[in-house]
Amino acid sequence: MKVLTADLGSDGLNLALDEALLRRLGSSSRDPVARIYSGEGSLVLGARSGLSADQVRALERSGLSVLRRASSGDPYMIAPGWVSLTLVTPCSPSETASKTCEKLSSLASDLLSAAGYELDFEQATGSARLNGSRVFIGGFAFYRSGAMLQGGLWVGDAELSFPIFRDARSLSEVLGIAVETKVVFERMVEAARELGWEDGRVEDEDLKLADLLWRKKYSSRAWIERSLEPLTLKDLLIELYVANPPTSICKEFAKILSSAISGLEDRVEVRIWRRGMGRPPGVPVSGGLVKASKESRIPAIVINGELLFYCRPPAVGDVRKAILKRLPREEED
Repeated sequence: MKVLTADLGSDGLNLALDEALLRRLGSSSRDPVARIYSGEGSLVLGARSGLSADQVRALERSGLSVLRRASSGDPYMIAPGWVSLTLVTPCSPSETASKTCEKLSSLASDLLSAAGYELDFEQATGSARLNGSRVFIGGFAFYRSGAMLQGGLWVGDAELSFPIFRDARSLSEVLGIAVETKVVFERMVEAARELGWEDGRVEDEDLKLADLLWRKKYSSRAWIERSLEPLTLKDLLIELYVANPPTSICKEFAKILSSAISGLEDRVEVRIWRRGMGRPPGVPVSGGLVKASKESRIPAIVINGELLFYCRPPAVGDVRKAILKRLPREEED
């Protein structure tokens, strides 16, 4: 386990970095990560928060900075009285989601126990209680073969009067003494070392992906207000839906698509879906692909969610034209 304490100085970028770490571990072989950091002052909604867009805008009008994170669970407030804890680990295809959540909760429990805080974790939710009061709020997220517990510990000073925080309490309130956020932060870092976790660093590729996630997702009103994430982090998504195993016509579709995107590989993401194989955790599926699946239109090419070509092989030129029509113009320097 690598321990990271990097703080990007922005709540939105910090949340984006959490997801960048999850995506990179979930797509390649990397060491598990424990990240400990503080915050500036933002209300952070869970990925599937029940708040409406109007409610989100009302909170913003009250003066709050509102963001949305990648993980499930209740809202929390990243603020000077809060210490964030993000754990990212691989998960095995043979392991159930509940088992993975249990593993992540156990890691968080071990860390906080070593720091001197014996919390009772609710393994299904990612939250934890001290003396019956909820002082740790978190949730889980999955991406391909990676899993993440993303949350944190209320320490003190943060405003907890909003009804959406329900039964959340700070450590200071529960213990009846003033607890300093800096002390808790330092204890958690030292506890990680006592557990044998090694100091790590954020890689340049992590930062690049975090910046891209911020621009494409975390700063988006669609994500903040309605939990709608982009289909791709590139300029265009093309989904190729094929049989399993692929037939000769499916292979012909693949060749046509390969020719149609020639020279556009840096701007276009291609996902190949095999019928009946499901989808990797955390990877969105477009409405056009759902339609192709329900109506058994196979093979099929779906561009930015539109089901455009299916069953009969199209001409390369027609596919290329459809791609260019939907590809945003590159910004000039």
